[in-house]
Formats: sequence, structure tokens, C-alpha cells
Amino acid sequence: MTESKTTTIVGPWECPTGFLRNHDGDERRAFRGSDGRVSCVICATVAYDIPRELRAPVAALPMSMRELIACLTSSSMVDMPTFQLSAVADGRTEKIDSDRAAAAVAHGFDGAVFDNVRIALRVPPYAFETIEISYSSEDLKVAEAAPRPAHVDLSSLTDARPPQSVMKAAGELVTQGYDLIHMDTSGATMRVATFRKGQAAAPSHGITARVRWIASI
Repeated sequence: MTESKTTTIVGPWECPTGFLRNHDGDERRAFRGSDGRVSCVICATVAYDIPRELRAPVAALPMSMRELIACLTSSSMVDMPTFQLSAVADGRTEKIDSDRAAAAVAHGFDGAVFDNVRIALRVPPYAFETIEISYSSEDLKVAEAAPRPAHVDLSSLTDARPPQSVMKAAGELVTQGYDLIHMDTSGATMRVATFRKGQAAAPSHGITARVRWIASI
């Protein structure tokens, strides 16, 4: 679903991509548009802002996951529909507690204090296109040690004629070392593409990313 509305500048803002990549303050200069997206002055990307309540949990994630989120939620094309981070949760709470996350960052932890993490993204304003990323601490180790797939066959995904946002997400996942391991087209309209990083090294382990969308009729 391509955005065609003309947007106007609301005011200065912080670049969410710069926040995710730990750029310094001057490198995060950006402007927020009336459509809710933020245009960075430095990196020239467009992205939805990260909800305030998710900033501390995101800061506690490993840099590899923050980089993946940055790639999935930003675009160099203004008219490209982009995903927005909507939830960060672990196995013990519905949402990673902000105070606990902030304390972990202060003590130098790099995401290791959390387990069974689930990260959710969606394309606003509707939830027709979503991504859920899940992993345990062991999955993270497997993914970090796994070799990059030599070739990723996306023909089953392209045959399902996904929207622009999903194709971009698939490209970002492949670039980050994920393989497409399953394509589910059994539903009447729901399509699910499952990607995994670490599949070749340990088929039952690794970081899993499930991309869902509603097929056009």
C-alpha cells in the first residue's frame, strides 16, 4: 500500500535509525512529518519514530538486533511503506520492563539478560503486514556463529505477490544472513514467510522472523 499523501514538516526530531545505531546527538538530527514519519538530515532515511515506552527495551537489545530493526524500519525512498516497531517482550513479562532494561544497559549488558525475546513490527496504520522476530539466548549464539547462506531462493515468496513492504523486508533479512525456510499459502488470504538465521548450522535453532500479510484478492 503506497503512501501518496503530501506530508508537511511538523518540527525537529530525533532520527530513530540513528538512535538504533548509537549515532551521537548531532548525527540524529531529523524532521518529523505530518504523516508521523521522521526524515533524517544526516543519513537521508525515512522511518517511523520508536514509541517512547519501547526505547529502553530496545537499547538493551544486542546491536545485531538493533541493526536489523534499523534496516526493517527505514527506507531511502519516501514513498516506500515502512514497518514500525510495535512491541518488545521477553519470556517473563508481556513487555520488557523499562527500568530493568535501563539498568542492564548501565551495567554494560548487550541483550544477554533477556531470554525468549519477541520483537513485533507492523506497517501503520493497519496490521495487514507484520513481522515477528523471536529468539532465545541459545538461538542468538547459533545465529551469530552460523555462516551466511550461499544462496536464498525467494521464488516461492515472489510467486505469492507480496506488497512492497514485504519484498523490502525479505531483502533486508537476506542481507542480514537469514534464509527463507517455509512459505505458507494455505490460508484463504493470509500469507506467512518464515525466515531463520542459523538454519544451516542447527535447523531447530536460530533467530526466526515470520513475515505475515494479507494477499490481495
